Amino acid sequence: MPKVDIKILEFMGKNNIRTIQELHEITGLSRTTLSRLINGKNTSITVDTLIKLCKTFECEIGELIVIDKEKISS
Repeated sequence: MPKVDIKILEFMGKNNIRTIQELHEITGLSRTTLSRLINGKNTSITVDTLIKLCKTFECEIGELIVIDKEKISS
């Protein structure tokens, strides 16, 4: 399975959002969901979650999610 990096912490820093609680209040996403995404514990992410994060960070999905192409198995 390819390594997928969701750059939530990077975008939090760029947007001066300091805590998961603050991001939760802005996006309406649960703290558990945010924590699991940040810590790489989620194996899936909904389109709704992606849209909320991208709207908050004013970015495109491809900027938020990076796939390590070196680790993609054939």
